[in-house]
Amino acid sequence: MDPRDPIARIQRLVDNGAHELIIPRTDCGMVAATGSIKNNKVIIFASDATKQGGALGADGARVIVAAYKAAMAEQLPIIGIWHSGGARLS
Repeated sequence: MDPRDPIARIQRLVDNGAHELIIPRTDCGMVAATGSIKNNKVIIFASDATKQGGALGADGARVIVAAYKAAMAEQLPIIGIWHSGGARLS
């Protein structure tokens, strides 16, 4: 797996690589998941550097909003992993 892949990056961060996607993965360039770090549940979102250099578009922003909503609803910390060249302006 490409080390820039957001799932690979999330798996390296959470306990035993265990995570659960908040919404199904698409090609929008952003992934959001739940996992645990040192047995503490967290919400994580990560940009996908393999998709247009990790540039953020509207669909990717919706994934981030879903991550924040989940974190607020469950009162959990949220972590953002960015690997991006900027924004998608089209």
